Amino acid sequence: MTAVSLADIRIRPIRSDNVWGWLSAGWSDLWMRPAISPGYGLFVTLLSYAVLACLYFVDLVYLLLPLAASFMFGGPIIAVGLYEMSHRYGAEKSFGLADIIGAGRPSMI
Repeated sequence: MTAVSLADIRIRPIRSDNVWGWLSAGWSDLWMRPAISPGYGLFVTLLSYAVLACLYFVDLVYLLLPLAASFMFGGPIIAVGLYEMSHRYGAEKSFGLADIIGAGRPSMI
């Protein structure tokens, strides 16, 4: 493994109009296979409601705010499948729901 010096790191500038390109790409990804993205989002939403219901029934609702704050760490882990979907669209590779759900597994081992 070779060491990386600061001279090897290149920072690309980001302009404010880049955001519109990213949103456009995400919107086109959504409509290429519309069952996956909304289905993924619906699953995460239902999971969130299930956690909220469990907190309510065991009288631990006060843990809701700390759990919501921890979402900034867990959210990207949950979104890895959507990132993988966009990557496969860009590389024109085929994929299924199992590929998207298991996308983060190799990096967690």
